[in-house]
Amino acid sequence: MGLHISVESWKAVRPYLKPLFVGHHQEIAADQDRIPLDVDWSRYDAMDAAGKLAVVAARRDGRLCGYAIGAVDTHLHYRSTVFGFVTLYYLHP
Repeated sequence: MGLHISVESWKAVRPYLKPLFVGHHQEIAADQDRIPLDVDWSRYDAMDAAGKLAVVAARRDGRLCGYAIGAVDTHLHYRSTVFGFVTLYYLHP
């Protein structure tokens, strides 16, 4: 079975994200000693509840191995138009 990419709900991927977030942070984050990973899970949950979160999941053999997470909201300069902003993406090596 190969890599499978699909749009999924936040609730479906949330339980499996912590180890991927940690690996992602360790792999690419600068100044890790000064800027620790501190995920605001409640804010993600609130964005999801408000319909302002989009998740694309990457799975290999059914296991989550990557993600693209986006915010869906109006823009500060174009408040009548909804935009999607990619906030974070990662694919485990």
